[in-house]
Amino acid sequence: MIAQNVLFHLSPAHATTAFENLVSLMTPRAVLLLEGMDLDLRSELTAGHGLRPLPTDGRQIYEETRVHTPRDWWNYYWGMEPYTRFHPDRERRYATIYLRP
Repeated sequence: MIAQNVLFHLSPAHATTAFENLVSLMTPRAVLLLEGMDLDLRSELTAGHGLRPLPTDGRQIYEETRVHTPRDWWNYYWGMEPYTRFHPDRERRYATIYLRP
């Protein structure tokens, strides 16, 4: 399942509903490709639904998906923060690929 650059256009409530609809369609052992979503909300929802982040090349994938983001990313609603290796939830927060057990 792919949700690329869609959910960040929605309010948190609508993004949550859309995310939950996507997850409801996932079968066991399915993969969700997810990019373009509020990072706090992404962490909360993926953890809440038991999705496991795929850590393989996670930082590289995250940074390559940001190529369109300007240097002053905080001024744009679609600007994603730079990868922060010290963030305690970095594996889940910055992942793009999630697995359903």
